[in-house]
Amino acid sequence: CHKADSRATRAWRSLTKSGASCVLDCLPPSAEDTLSNPPYAIANTGFQRGPLWHKTVPPSARHAGGALPHYAAHNLYALAMAKTTYAAYVNGTGGSQRPFLLSRASFPGLGAYSAHWTGDNGAGWGDLAWSVAGVINSGLWGVPLVGADVCGFLRDTTQELCARWLEAGAFYPFMRDHSDKGAMRQEAYLWPATTAAAKGALALRLRLLPYLYTAFHSAHTRGGA
Repeated sequence: CHKADSRATRAWRSLTKSGASCVLDCLPPSAEDTLSNPPYAIANTGFQRGPLWHKTVPPSARHAGGALPHYAAHNLYALAMAKTTYAAYVNGTGGSQRPFLLSRASFPGLGAYSAHWTGDNGAGWGDLAWSVAGVINSGLWGVPLVGADVCGFLRDTTQELCARWLEAGAFYPFMRDHSDKGAMRQEAYLWPATTAAAKGALALRLRLLPYLYTAFHSAHTRGGA
């Protein structure tokens, strides 16, 4: 790809996700570039804070011989990858099995091919609260099978937080305990409170599985929000 000002951009692309990092001759976009420097505030304040082109291709880069700005194509990578992988699994099994794919990157409509998790959250009460909004919002843009990392991914969780998160996570469409390798272990059996919470929450989830599976398949084949 090329910058809007025709300066060549060199970048590497990870095989595991759609992130990219500039090396050597990558230069930041010009201040006049409104795609990379929009005239309004952007809440781009994740744990890797920086401008819109931080550790990725600038929104002003051009694709398809200059016809398409990266701003319009960036998130299509996730959708195209999920669609292609889904087709490969179906073709490989002759359609006899239903593939289960899980993607962190997402785009409207990705739910027809893949589940989604909301990314690397933190082990905090605010993260638990935000997870509910994240899961519900994903359904509005065509990704119904979605969940957050139960008990939190980054930093150490607590017994009470993890117990409450297990109870909430039982109602996520996709439920998974997932943590960073640098964080403490947080399996449900490690504490009395989390063991009790998991027993009750997971028993209820198992009773709801016939309904949930029917809803998942309906959303996959007919769409839904």
